[in-house]
Amino acid sequence: MKEYESIGRYISYLYRMGQCYINRRLEPFCIGSGQFAFLMVLYMEDGISQEELSERILVDKATTGRAIKKLVEEGYVVRHRDPKDKRSYQIYLTPKANSLKSTIFEILKEWNELLLNGIDEPERDCGLGMIKKMVANVTTSKKSST
Repeated sequence: MKEYESIGRYISYLYRMGQCYINRRLEPFCIGSGQFAFLMVLYMEDGISQEELSERILVDKATTGRAIKKLVEEGYVVRHRDPKDKRSYQIYLTPKANSLKSTIFEILKEWNELLLNGIDEPERDCGLGMIKKMVANVTTSKKSST
């Protein structure tokens, strides 16, 4: 790799381009890339706590709070106190959010197809494996430094 090239630079570029793509595609629904990830997690497991959402998306509680507030305002989720822990909220999708599920998954599929265009299956597997290792490296490093 050339001295001035950085994997982080390319990952950052892909991240920003992905955010722009998702924002543009979801704009008609008043959903931004900041809320997209939360909906994706809730589509997989509706009714989890705000704290669990933060942990799964790897963001702080304040970021989760802002995203959930926006989704509540737009009518995509509702918050209910956890009956087992009155300090905690469980987040549930509304029928409005569920009606967009196939659209949102289609947008994600299209973005993945754009990213992976011209890349064969072994290269995809290798690339995904490397990215997962990078995430594990950073996650492990973050835990040991706190």
